[in-house]
Amino acid sequence: LGLACVGLWRLFSERSYDVAVVGADLQVGPPLRKLPTVLLGLAWLMSFVFALGPEVWYDSLEYHLGLPYRFLMEGRVAVYPGQMYSHLPLNVEMLYTLALAVHGPTLAKLVNWGLWMLLGCSIRRLGAEIVGSRAAAWAAAVVACTPAIFFNARVTGTEIALTLWSVLALVCGWRWMRTDEPRALILAGVFGGLAAGAKYAG
Repeated sequence: LGLACVGLWRLFSERSYDVAVVGADLQVGPPLRKLPTVLLGLAWLMSFVFALGPEVWYDSLEYHLGLPYRFLMEGRVAVYPGQMYSHLPLNVEMLYTLALAVHGPTLAKLVNWGLWMLLGCSIRRLGAEIVGSRAAAWAAAVVACTPAIFFNARVTGTEIALTLWSVLALVCGWRWMRTDEPRALILAGVFGGLAAGAKYAG
């Protein structure tokens, strides 16, 4: 995220550089224009099917769902001396706590899957403003089909939410740099804070 912010600053500090030129040469024929959308849709559909299955990932059972389940059983949010993960911010796990209370682990997995869908839309939005809609569509499809991203989309974790909020912070920061709109800067700070509260290592 830090490197991305530095890159955005460099783009605007060099007024002679037109970022729209980056995607201007991306010309594809009609058969390929819909390919990134098809790839994105297939990735979303496949991960949705996987998300309906039981949770078996160690990290999820240990604390992404393990801690929320314990919070619900005890009726409180607490820090446990023998559980090092309970010292983390856990803002994503709070979403899973609500999902567990409403409909169990399947809904918690679908919450993460929904965040992944929003991530694809956010990447397309950010890319469309920087390099054009065609390049942005391919960027979203490539990210969705990346094995590590695809895996995390079908389990309960923090990586998808961390990435989503980081991208949304970039979207709002980019808009503020172009328009000087105060609301965009505030939203960039909000999403940046959510990303920081998702995972220390992020």
